[in-house]
Amino acid sequence: MIMDDALRGQLFRQLAQLESAGIASDQAVGIVNLADRAAQKLLRRLASAVKSGSALSEAALRLGLISDAESAVLGAGESSGKSGLVMVRLADLCEQRASRIRVIKSRLVLPAAMIVLAHFIAPVPALIGGAIDLADYLWFSVGGLLRLALIVYGLIQLPGWLTRGFLKPLGLANWIYRLQTGAPVVGPFFVRLQFNRFCEFLGLLLAAGLSAAQAVPLAVSAIENPLLRDQFGDIPTALARGESLADALGNLAVVDRSIIHVLRSGEASGRVAESLAQHTVAEAENLNIHVNGLVEWLPRLLYFAVIGWLGYNVVGDQLTIMGE
Repeated sequence: MIMDDALRGQLFRQLAQLESAGIASDQAVGIVNLADRAAQKLLRRLASAVKSGSALSEAALRLGLISDAESAVLGAGESSGKSGLVMVRLADLCEQRASRIRVIKSRLVLPAAMIVLAHFIAPVPALIGGAIDLADYLWFSVGGLLRLALIVYGLIQLPGWLTRGFLKPLGLANWIYRLQTGAPVVGPFFVRLQFNRFCEFLGLLLAAGLSAAQAVPLAVSAIENPLLRDQFGDIPTALARGESLADALGNLAVVDRSIIHVLRSGEASGRVAESLAQHTVAEAENLNIHVNGLVEWLPRLLYFAVIGWLGYNVVGDQLTIMGE
């Protein structure tokens, strides 16, 4: 499994800064300092591989430090002599995604604290009334928290287990992939997020000097959902027939019409990579607005759920005591 977005952002940012200072990549890797012990151990192996003659992009991919798409972009940058520019942009992308995750986590701190307190408060009336003893109280409070933590952890990990992990033999991976793209509200947002990721990598690959025919298949590999990725399968064939990038993408239902206008304008001016970069930055800002809207409402829903659950337990315990 590759490093998380924050660590990859640190890696690309530091490598870009060291390269701009004129330090060779084999020496730069040994200087990079990441805030993670496991990643730092891998970096030592990466430095050894680069010193032995391996390309940074290939060695980092082999060690699981970066993704396939990032390796392709970095490799293109190495071939064209634009690795510094590519690493700066890769760092920007990783930091943007890490920032989204941090925002969501920060907004969930207070609801999580309320859930913890609720588990300790809810059984108190029953304990005071003598309906339960201390062992029962611990079972409902501490035990309830542990059970809830296991359920939440399982729900978070379940998509990965079903698509890539030990539950993959169940054959439910396609169901997860269809749910990602077809779920109400979340599905369209996920598709926009994945398509913008494709455009980000496509722009990077074009800026690194690759042709559209070379860049598109590599950019498609950045799309995480294989059902969505398969919809781009005919694009290389269309480009080989001589169609423009705008015309080839224009045949896809998942492609927003605004990007077609951006591509036509970029192709007319010979600045497709720059046009894509401007579009993806604007789209990332729009997606961040949607994320902020989601994290505004999610804690409120959790608050209502906790208050309702707490009230239900208190009233239920009181009725039980009165009945006895």
